[in-house]
Amino acid sequence: MFLIGTMIFSLKDAAERDRLTGTTFIQLNRLVGAWAVAVAAGQMVTVESRVVLGRGVEMAGFGAWFFLKAWKSVREKNNTVAGSD
Repeated sequence: MFLIGTMIFSLKDAAERDRLTGTTFIQLNRLVGAWAVAVAAGQMVTVESRVVLGRGVEMAGFGAWFFLKAWKSVREKNNTVAGSD
């Protein structure tokens, strides 16, 4: 949790400085998103090895938000590179 908290704080700081289009921050967004989706998948599995989809919805939404931010940053980065030619 300390590692994820540090990563999210770094992303917050980068967002405040408008630097989310950097490759490192795009990768951090993807990594936190993947972690959240993995946690959501783990929360969906019960002791009886059944899948209950409602249990991991919040965490999956949390991960989707980070994937969306990464996608927006890639689009913005590509538009900036294309516009400079």
